[in-house]
Amino acid sequence: MTKIINSRRELFELINRGDIKTKLGLATIALALGGTFLDAYDFGSIGIGVIQLTKAFHLTPFLVGTMTAAMAFGALVGALYGGRLIDRIGRYEMFLIDLTLFVIGAIGAALSVNYPMLLFFRFLIGLGVGIDFPVALSLIAEYSTLKSKGKNVNLWQAMWYIATVTVYAVGFLMYLYYSYFGVNIWRWVVGLGAVPAAIIIVLRFRYLGESPLWLFARGSPKDIEEFLKKNGYTDITVNKTLENIVSFGEFKKLFQKRYRKRTALATTIAMEQSFEYYAVAFYLPVILSIIFAGNALLAVLGTALVNVAGIVGGTWQAIYTQKIGLRRLAIIGLIPVFIILLTLGLVGKYLSIAVTGILLALFIFFHSAGQGSQGMTMGTLSYPPNIRGVGAGFTQGMIRVGSILGFYALPLLKASVGLYNALLYLSIAPLIALIVTLLIKWDPVLAGGSIDMETFDET
Repeated sequence: MTKIINSRRELFELINRGDIKTKLGLATIALALGGTFLDAYDFGSIGIGVIQLTKAFHLTPFLVGTMTAAMAFGALVGALYGGRLIDRIGRYEMFLIDLTLFVIGAIGAALSVNYPMLLFFRFLIGLGVGIDFPVALSLIAEYSTLKSKGKNVNLWQAMWYIATVTVYAVGFLMYLYYSYFGVNIWRWVVGLGAVPAAIIIVLRFRYLGESPLWLFARGSPKDIEEFLKKNGYTDITVNKTLENIVSFGEFKKLFQKRYRKRTALATTIAMEQSFEYYAVAFYLPVILSIIFAGNALLAVLGTALVNVAGIVGGTWQAIYTQKIGLRRLAIIGLIPVFIILLTLGLVGKYLSIAVTGILLALFIFFHSAGQGSQGMTMGTLSYPPNIRGVGAGFTQGMIRVGSILGFYALPLLKASVGLYNALLYLSIAPLIALIVTLLIKWDPVLAGGSIDMETFDET
């Protein structure tokens, strides 16, 4: 018997009840999160090259911060403006555009002959990644079942650290053959990022499709019927006079009464975790170089090994997301990260290399297992499909604000008060975020499937 759909609400209800199955395999998740891999890869590649670039372009601490932050400025613009386009024109269309910017930017950055040229191409990379991040997480959320949304979206954190370990492993191999690569190691590492970007673009075009929830909310009756038939639902017919949802991609909704607490919590966690990551984890090669008395090879190898803890933490939190919830995972991470930064700041200079390495690995583990993922995931899952793009885009924008502050924080603080005092000051960030997270009691994972249905609420 043929079922006739007369409203878009009915289509959403079919998904929530499980009448329409939306399957998403690990291979598809990995493909969707390709931009996350490239984002982490590029930040890591510049991290490897900071010392070389400082010498090559005669950079001051401020110019180092500007160089590392250039991509974050681009990602901020891409996230804030791209989020609206993600809601207006669709997830899939944006997927085919954004990584092209990364390919051009990676090649251009690797071939840069001066500082302004490097800044421009790093900004271009950021523009693409800033768009890609929210669209990837939105698509994964809308392809996933209610029981797996949080887990699937939160896999982005493990992907980040897989990329980070990869780039430092590549950097280590190049340092082993320093006589061949020499002062151009940073060019090789950055430029190689264009290769996976090009491959991911081709694979996305071939295998990924539009988000079913976006299509059900925004697509034409004909497009919806084609999607249903393609996925085996030949017994469902869509009324040709299906109503339109007019309020799509409205940025102001994020600050209306229903959503403002969600926005405040997501923003706080997102900014803080980004700030602490880019002020500490990003500069691990620099920190370890100081600890290893300037030995770049040991610093890069140590950074790769320490970041393995991020893969473990990111995978653990994804597995237990549905059971523990995003807010409690953030709290689980914020407390030990605060204690670790406080310890390094107060007594770090008296600790052995082994103990310092263990503390840095624990920092990465708890960051990845806790707040590292939750801000962006919170910003994706807290909103219904009609404003999910702008919500995820705004959260990604706030992550970039945090990263920009973090990029400047360590070089400037280290130059003025020394490394360990800088880490002591940085411990204030997780403490503030912990207080806010304890006060705002909201968790989209524990809220269930009612969030998607808010698409039809115009209040």
